[in-house]
Amino acid sequence: MKRRSRAAYHRAWRRANPGKQSEYDRKSYQKHQKKRRAKTARWRAANPERVKEYATRIDRRAHRTANQRRHIAKKLGFAECTVYPPPPTDSKCAICHREAPLALDHDHETGRFRGYIVGTATWGWANWAMVSKAFGACFNT
Repeated sequence: MKRRSRAAYHRAWRRANPGKQSEYDRKSYQKHQKKRRAKTARWRAANPERVKEYATRIDRRAHRTANQRRHIAKKLGFAECTVYPPPPTDSKCAICHREAPLALDHDHETGRFRGYIVGTATWGWANWAMVSKAFGACFNT
């Protein structure tokens, strides 16, 4: 019987025990968190040009995903919201007036900006719009 190398054994164990491996990784990260952050800070200080390059790479990735979303929305027949004001500074929802992280809300058919609202309110507003359309269709026939 052929013996596996130590690395092969550990790879097989990690595949067989994904929950245990993630638990060990989490504990290790917590244990060595200060050292890792200090090492990252030293590397960033020593390599400012690489940090700048990575930042532009992330910006390019964000632009690419935004372009993909626009393409899919256009393909599905949704209108893009291109004209909208900056978000409010008080972080209050236009519908429920709660302070929470806000999302831009717009009409998918026309692209018209409706306001900055809480994410859960977005779903409620969309569901209300669909229900009102369905009832309108029922009563208009």
